[in-house]
Amino acid sequence: MSAELFSLIDQLQSSANDIRSRAEKILQDNLVIAHPDDTLAGIAEVAATHQVEHVRSFALVLMRRLAFQRPDQTNPTQELWADILRLETRQKISVRLINQLVHEHAQGVRNKLADTLAELARDSLSRGQSWNELSSALFQCVASDTPSIRESAWRVWSGVPVMLMDMPMDQLKPLFSQGLQDAHTNVRLTALKAFSSTLIDSDRSTRIQLSPILVITFELLPPLAQTGDFDSLRHALLTFTSLASSHPALFESHLNNVLNFAAEIAENDACPFEVRQPALELLLSLAEGVSAACRRNARFSEIFIRICLKWMSIRSSDEDWETTEDIDDVPEEEEQAQVGEEYIDRLSSALGGKAILPPAFTLIPAMISSQNWQERLGGLMAIASIGEGSYKNLNSELDKVISLIEPTFNDPHPRVRHGACHAIGQLCTDFAESLQEAFYDPILKALASLVQDRSPRVQAHASAALVNFFDAPPEVELFEPYMDGLIERLLHLLGTSSKRYVQEQSITTIATVADAAEEKFAKYYSTVMPLLINVLGANLGPEFRMMKGKAMECATLISMAVGRETFLPDANKLAELLAVIQSQVTESDDPQISYLISAWARIAGVMGPEFAPYLPSVMPPLLVAAQIKPELQVADDDEVDKDANPELEWMRMADQNVGIQTSALEDKNTAMETLVVYATELKEHFGPFAVQSLEIALSSLKFYFHDGVREASSHLVPQCAEIAKLTGQASEEVIDTTFANVVEAISDEVDPTFLGVLVNCFYKLVSTFGIPNLKQPIATTFTKAVEQQLHDMHEKRKQRIQKFGKHNNGGDVDQEDLELVLEEEEAENGALDEISACLKILDAQSGLLMGIGAVAQMEIGPEWEDEEEE
Repeated sequence: MSAELFSLIDQLQSSANDIRSRAEKILQDNLVIAHPDDTLAGIAEVAATHQVEHVRSFALVLMRRLAFQRPDQTNPTQELWADILRLETRQKISVRLINQLVHEHAQGVRNKLADTLAELARDSLSRGQSWNELSSALFQCVASDTPSIRESAWRVWSGVPVMLMDMPMDQLKPLFSQGLQDAHTNVRLTALKAFSSTLIDSDRSTRIQLSPILVITFELLPPLAQTGDFDSLRHALLTFTSLASSHPALFESHLNNVLNFAAEIAENDACPFEVRQPALELLLSLAEGVSAACRRNARFSEIFIRICLKWMSIRSSDEDWETTEDIDDVPEEEEQAQVGEEYIDRLSSALGGKAILPPAFTLIPAMISSQNWQERLGGLMAIASIGEGSYKNLNSELDKVISLIEPTFNDPHPRVRHGACHAIGQLCTDFAESLQEAFYDPILKALASLVQDRSPRVQAHASAALVNFFDAPPEVELFEPYMDGLIERLLHLLGTSSKRYVQEQSITTIATVADAAEEKFAKYYSTVMPLLINVLGANLGPEFRMMKGKAMECATLISMAVGRETFLPDANKLAELLAVIQSQVTESDDPQISYLISAWARIAGVMGPEFAPYLPSVMPPLLVAAQIKPELQVADDDEVDKDANPELEWMRMADQNVGIQTSALEDKNTAMETLVVYATELKEHFGPFAVQSLEIALSSLKFYFHDGVREASSHLVPQCAEIAKLTGQASEEVIDTTFANVVEAISDEVDPTFLGVLVNCFYKLVSTFGIPNLKQPIATTFTKAVEQQLHDMHEKRKQRIQKFGKHNNGGDVDQEDLELVLEEEEAENGALDEISACLKILDAQSGLLMGIGAVAQMEIGPEWEDEEEE
């Protein structure tokens, strides 16, 4: 195997995709799956003995990737290959790697080796197996005269801090002090990471005993800034941020010191932005973690907002902004502005309007009246960013905010006019309905005017802001007088603009107006629908696929708005065009696919049972989309770069960072929601697809990557069950499988809102299939699941009363935290109601009903409601 393995490792490093892909397949299929022990032991041998540095390094990377991979990568709960290896194989690998830790001379390889040892140690300890040989080796390394060897010991400990937690405190504290005051910077920084990891993973008692050492860690930062060692400073700040995110209370007594140092770095233009950003991120972590302490410190909001507003005024003068076709592309020079917008938004959500608005609106008016267009734009973007988090306090001041924005609609600079559209659009979302009701006249007049702006970018953004306005419109009587002018101008853009993005946006905006106007849109139907049908029927190039998708969306939203009678004469023509487009889709990433799925669903909603003949055409791709298993990426904490690929969404699952493609998630969600529409609208006509759709829905109840998928699945299950019964497909196997899957989901659920949804799903199944078809073992499992849920809820409420009960703390609680807790309690009450209703039809004498009553009484909400009434 050695010769074959050497050859494969060489091929895996090839720059040729075909060679590399073939080698990966051979490695996976012929070696790992068939001979996991020999393969991983062989890779460890290469990592320890090969003469070439980059080969040793690659072998270590490969080993970690394979050892901590699952045979089925789509199943996050499956055992890792490392768990499947024989004990003697693990021991052989361990000895090889521990010996190499002392003898490896290349720092890059040494770092990868330390990371590999840490991960192997984590795996061993998770199975209750100690690794005394590694512990002994690390203590020898940390006492070495060679700095790189000392650094490696701390690097391993930072990856598996539990190895330090069993040490007596009188030994652990001197060990950390020694590492944090080492003569070499890299050793100090790696010891800092180990110290942070230990605090993050330790219990409260350990944190309290170690917290005095935190003062030493702060002393590491100023010398790094003074010597210009910005890379080390950045890593240190990131380490502090991780600790602050996990245990922000540790920093509470040091808040002023941290604020002063971090602000000094964040405002220092001599520091690279990749250093200034984590400095402000550290403060933001504290704002989100110990918000009450940050609110009490008046300087905190003042300094933070000043920095954000400064960053938000750093804008590019690149003329390409006006001419580009890629309007989503953000100039690299505006990275600071984007970060400033994100951070001030998060600060607003963390601290609330009472803390944010005074310092923000001390500066924003001057920015908006500045002679510098970048500052005017920065002020507008600040208004757009702080609205959501400051809702309660800003809602009563909207007239002043609108007065600030209004003059900028006529600003001489197109980017400021663009910013005005953005601000008003975001406010329409954040203050939905209340803003539209009170200020529909100035908003609609301004946006209607800017739809005709000389700048295509402003035209498109004004149209986009109209979408925000009409997503939560006022009464139709209020905006109906403006519709003639709006539709006329939007159609003019569609017909005359040379920019495709302007045309696409005008179509989307027309669709949103139609959705809001409903039957009032009928007067425009005969003008708009033929234009859309022409777009869909035109022989256009692939660059127009998105426009066709938006035309599908618009046409079908209009069909829903005007109703069946008006739409029916065009229904077959539109359906035939969609069928033709669907038959021409050959690429999996064609943007028309998701639009087709939603468009078919809307047509089905309008046509009802008459849509049934189209099901054989529309269901195959829909079922494929509903069964999507998005490709997962698993990464260590230091390998997760959320900005590197915005298409990936990262989450923690089974103690791992899992990245999942967001577009695949949305496609699956849209498909599931569409199946719900078909099942609801078509009833027994959906029969040929009911059982397969039911199977998909059951498997998606525990699709934890997307709440919308789970929500749709919980609605689809009882719908398909009812159709299966109506069409004679509800066999004993179908009934048992359906009940069992739903009960299993109930047993595993931790979200009280979705728990209520699942129990309601079970209730509907019992109503559909009948109690006699609920077998006793499944009924017993359901009862046990409910009993466990009630126990967990009881314990949670007991802790909540201790922490947030008004009579336990004299009413001195953080209001933001209290609101979150009360929301969770309300969700629990909903779940309790659903459980009660379900138990009553199964066993009206169940003792659990008394348990529900007892848990229901353990709520803190009424205490705080009484205070509000007073």
